[in-house]
Amino acid sequence: MKSKNLVNKVSPSTYEADLDKQLKMYKLKKDTLIKVTKYIKEKDQLQESISYWRNVAQKALNYLYNEQSVQFAKIGGFKNWHLQQWESKQRALELQQDEMIMNLQDTLDSATDDAKESFIEQLQESGFNIEDGEIINNYEEQTPPNFNDEFSIQELCKILNIDYNLIYSI
Repeated sequence: MKSKNLVNKVSPSTYEADLDKQLKMYKLKKDTLIKVTKYIKEKDQLQESISYWRNVAQKALNYLYNEQSVQFAKIGGFKNWHLQQWESKQRALELQQDEMIMNLQDTLDSATDDAKESFIEQLQESGFNIEDGEIINNYEEQTPPNFNDEFSIQELCKILNIDYNLIYSI
């Protein structure tokens, strides 16, 4: 009999709050089930859409591949193009280093005598060669790597930064 009295002593507001919590939980479960059934029904349509757009991407890549193959043939092959790209990056790095040295030299020239000595020490610790107050550019020419002359759609995808497996996976 005591247990019946305890159940009856629960306040109506607590009981209603518990019912509200349960109702919200069941609504969430219902919404989740509705979404799952919707996705299951649309799965075939989604697969068709994926297949369609994958086919479009493959055709576009094939077109770009053919166009790029012609361009590479005009400039002496894919290996020659790689070499040109590498040389361009090397020139850019050399110019960047020259500009940095010019800026450092300007800073060094405009510094006071006391600051020059500490600045020269810092530069030498960083690996710069300094002779008679002039910063010497010690840029060494790099030998080019051995590039492959075979151009493929995988190589095109690397150039375009596209995931090959995303487009050509089965």
